[in-house]
Amino acid sequence: MESNDTKIDKDFDSGTVKYLLGELGILTLNLIAQGCTTDDDLMRLSTLRSSCLEVKIPLLETLSLIINDNGIYSATPHGAAVLREITGWIE
Repeated sequence: MESNDTKIDKDFDSGTVKYLLGELGILTLNLIAQGCTTDDDLMRLSTLRSSCLEVKIPLLETLSLIINDNGIYSATPHGAAVLREITGWIE
C-alpha cells in the first residue's frame, strides 16, 4: 500500500502527460491499450527495448495509466482516456 508521501497528483493535463511520457511512453501506452500484456509482447511488436520498458512502465504506473499485475499490463480507464485525448482517437 502506498503511503501518502509517495502518491502523486494524477490530474495532469494531457499536454503535461504527453511531455512526461515522450514518444516511447505514448507508444508503450498505446500498445498496452491495444492488448500487449507483457514485456515480450511489447518488444516483439515494436522497437521498444528492455531498458526503455524499465523506465516507461514504472512511469505509466505512477501516473495511473496502466496496472502492472506481476508483469501483466493493462490500461486503466484513465490511461485509455488520456491516450484518446493525446492521440485524437475516437471510439
